[in-house]
Amino acid sequence: MRLITLFLFSLLILAGWTRAYAQADDPPKPDPVILTDEQDEHPLGLHLEILEDPGGELTIEDVSAPDFDSRFTPSQEEVPNYGFTNSAYWLRLHLRNEAHLNDRWLLELANANMHFVDLYSPLPGGGYKVMQTGALRPPANRDILHPHIVFNLAIPTQSEQTFYLRFQNGASMTLPLTLWEPETFFASSLQKQIWQGLFLGVMVGLLGYNLFLLFSVRDVSYLYMVLLLGGIIIYDVSQTGFLEFNIAPSLYYLKLYSISLAVALIIVSLILFNDSFLSARTLFPRVHLMNVVFAVVWGVLGLMIFVISYHDLAVIITPAIIVTLVVVATTAVFAWRKGFRAARFLLIAWAGLLAGILLFILTRMGFLSSNIFTENTYRVAFAWMAMCWSIALADRINLLKAETEDANRELGNSERRLSQILQGLPLGVVVYGKDFKPKYVNQRVFKILGNPERGIVPDISAGRTLDQAMNYYSFRVEDSDQEYPLEKLPVYRALQGQPASADDIEADLVDKRVPLEIWASPVRDDAGDVESAVVTFQDITARKQAEMALRASEKKFRVIVENAFDGIVFMAHDRQALYVSSSYSRLSGFSVKETVGQSGTGFVHPDDQARIAQVFAELLQQPGSGTTVEYRSRHQDGSWIWVETNALNLLDDPHVGAVVLNIHDITERKRAEAELKQYQEHLQLLVEKRSAELSATNAWLSMLARVRQTISGTTDLPQAYDKLFASIPQLLNARLVFLHRWDGQDGQIKTVYNRQQDDSIQGIEEIAAIIQDDSPLRKEIDKGKPIHLSADQADSLPATIGKFFQEDDFQSLLLSPMVAGQSVAGFLGVAKDQPMQEFTPAQVELVKIITLDLANLAEGAQLLDQAQAVVVAEERNRLARELHDSLTQILFSASVLAEATPRIWDKDQEIARMNMEKLSLLIRGALAETRSLLLELRSGELRGQTPEKLLTTLVEAVQARTQFAISLTINDDPKLPDNVTQAFYRIAREALNNVIIHAEATQVNISLLNERHSVELRIQDDGRGFDPQDVPPGHMGISIMSERAAQIGGELRIESEPGHGTQIIVTWFKTGGESGEND
Repeated sequence: MRLITLFLFSLLILAGWTRAYAQADDPPKPDPVILTDEQDEHPLGLHLEILEDPGGELTIEDVSAPDFDSRFTPSQEEVPNYGFTNSAYWLRLHLRNEAHLNDRWLLELANANMHFVDLYSPLPGGGYKVMQTGALRPPANRDILHPHIVFNLAIPTQSEQTFYLRFQNGASMTLPLTLWEPETFFASSLQKQIWQGLFLGVMVGLLGYNLFLLFSVRDVSYLYMVLLLGGIIIYDVSQTGFLEFNIAPSLYYLKLYSISLAVALIIVSLILFNDSFLSARTLFPRVHLMNVVFAVVWGVLGLMIFVISYHDLAVIITPAIIVTLVVVATTAVFAWRKGFRAARFLLIAWAGLLAGILLFILTRMGFLSSNIFTENTYRVAFAWMAMCWSIALADRINLLKAETEDANRELGNSERRLSQILQGLPLGVVVYGKDFKPKYVNQRVFKILGNPERGIVPDISAGRTLDQAMNYYSFRVEDSDQEYPLEKLPVYRALQGQPASADDIEADLVDKRVPLEIWASPVRDDAGDVESAVVTFQDITARKQAEMALRASEKKFRVIVENAFDGIVFMAHDRQALYVSSSYSRLSGFSVKETVGQSGTGFVHPDDQARIAQVFAELLQQPGSGTTVEYRSRHQDGSWIWVETNALNLLDDPHVGAVVLNIHDITERKRAEAELKQYQEHLQLLVEKRSAELSATNAWLSMLARVRQTISGTTDLPQAYDKLFASIPQLLNARLVFLHRWDGQDGQIKTVYNRQQDDSIQGIEEIAAIIQDDSPLRKEIDKGKPIHLSADQADSLPATIGKFFQEDDFQSLLLSPMVAGQSVAGFLGVAKDQPMQEFTPAQVELVKIITLDLANLAEGAQLLDQAQAVVVAEERNRLARELHDSLTQILFSASVLAEATPRIWDKDQEIARMNMEKLSLLIRGALAETRSLLLELRSGELRGQTPEKLLTTLVEAVQARTQFAISLTINDDPKLPDNVTQAFYRIAREALNNVIIHAEATQVNISLLNERHSVELRIQDDGRGFDPQDVPPGHMGISIMSERAAQIGGELRIESEPGHGTQIIVTWFKTGGESGEND
């Protein structure tokens, strides 16, 4: 498959490269076609000039104008081919008639599927006469009624004329144009139609032949062959123009649909034929599934012609054909390699089909030149395929015939082997037909039912019916002289369609009775009807004697067991009691009848059931193993007794087939052990209580330190809440922690935070609703002391809190006021749901301290918000000053120029033009200044920017504001971390501000050098300079720039002296490769 794909891909590239190479040079303009009496056929491909009209909007007036003369391109191909395109194409043709005998010529377009063709013939007085025709226009519009598009050209002798043709097509834009002398054209056309008719005749003949085989053989492969041939015929008559001229001239517009539907029918038939021929549904299920998917997809593609354009569908279908054919052909290769011999001729057919179809499609797509060979490859491919497939079907029939003969021989051998096997079986075998007469008996039947001394001999030739055989062999009910009922006999029931068996039958053979066990099964035909029954039976005399001996042994065993002291129980693998001794009844109080058939689990104490079930499961996994277990068992009087059970797994023992339980009552022993254990536990509790009292103080101090550590070191309230509320449930063993506050301006109570172990608690907001300013609970909270509520108080509390205890199963609730300054601003709530776990004094004190720390955190966060608000206000004032000092002044100057320029224009246009240039400069400066301010205002905009972009924006903004001469040089725009890029930008901005305010400079040079190990920023001016060691107080620009350089791990140097300008150098050293990852 990979080799095939590589071959196709290489072929496409080679074809495209060849065409591109051939068209690489501009050819010279073609000479006119010279018509003479000696030459009666003129291929026009190399005499054409071609103009592509992508929009399809050009007219004859446009293309014939002198301006368009140079736009026509000479053709380089004998048959121009542009593949599938939406463009219209104009052709220009110069003809010079030097013939003396002929002034009438025929122009033929051999592409019968060209949708729209317009011929523009020159008129004597100027202008052009248009003749419109094409495959999607009525045939009556044509000069010559012919499947191809043929124009009648009148060219006076000894004259030269220029003709224009316009082509537009949803199919391939292939232009095989030929100029003919009329008699020669009709002779050549007749010959071509004969060959085409011959091809169609072959296809129709194959269609009739396969129809005959379809009705004769009834093989679905011939149905797909018929559909395939039908699709080929429809495609050919549509493609060559026979549909609208020879079959249905008035339905010419159906050609748009017939070609697409015929292609889909061909592909679907190919897929289904291949699937049926390979028996893929049975032999190769995955291949069958893939074929079904491809067939469905092509069915949809065929119907898409009714919803999308012909061109769009052709663009989709063309590559899809190649992919589908290659994949489906690969399945034939796969089947052949898997040993499917009949695929050999199928592979030969696929090879020819793929080659022909691929050449035809490459021609249609414009990769190969159009000629008589490439245009007819699909016919050769289809003819080859149809012939090979017919041979393949015949070959498959021969192979099937040979396989059938082999199968019949194997069946005969199997029947002989089966007869030998049946004769050697230790069972009697009889086959009864629907007429209740035996058809076959083996030798064992004579040994079991025969008694020659008494004249009883089985004889199949006697033809005894079933009821006659029952009388002959005297079938009786076991241990009686009663005749066995016919309707209960297994063979009778099997002939009614029911498998049956019986072991209560005896054959009375005069001087002996033979007990029989009989099995019978129905044999059905393909329709499901019973056609016979197979009966097997055996002599079970020995088994019956063994059963009698076993019953005697069991009786003896039962006597021993019933009188034992311990109880004995036989238990099945599903824990049901199969046998219970009388001694167990005495032990448990339950009778044998009440115990047998019951599950042993039902007698075990609920607390012991899981343990006993696990022990029993492990015992079942180890045949022959034993174990001892103690548990409580239910007594008949309702009490529980302790028992010790010895269990032995004898399920695999054919003589037992159960788990044997030996059960001993140990109630008195357990009672003594329990009293001893209770005394030991009492002593242990005394020791633990004393130890707990000693560690209580240390535990309280440890919890307090852990909580304070959790919420210390942060002013972020949400983060503090997350840490705090994650710690409290663990420290206090609480199910719910929540915080309510009412310190806002509106005084509303809100739930700031709540944390619960699950999402089932719904009443937290309702608690906030009842804590109003005048509520009793609010008054208690405002006193600043913790409030401890318990479930015992639920009835006397407000309904919401009572519901909180009753429905959510809380046992204890602690409300700790949060004191801010001199007032209460909220409270912290902690709830427990474990019974008998109230809040200890130490825990109450811990919650009070946590609440106090929360209040301090909230107050600190409020102060931080206020400080941030002041910083924001200062930043806004700074931006306002920036806008006033820069952007406002620029816009004011621009406004003055804009108002004055119109008045100056009439007086002095030169000055007005200068003003316009200044106005343009000011506007560009305003834009640059706006970008710079936006970068300052939106800090996020600085991220991800390159140093070059930021420095360019800064320079443009400063130049627009100051008219400084500033040069910017960047040898290599480096990729720097965001913090380094922003630091360079802010240092450059601060330096330029200092130049504007203090330097009195006329020239500023800014350079950014990207070296191997460092990046260097230089800002140099020719101003008055200064002494870096003598900077006046209040000038913080230099210190700010130094701090920014230090923040990125760089260094800042200042080189300046009075009267010689200033140079500021910032160097950042790379530490992380090319980009210098030094965040």
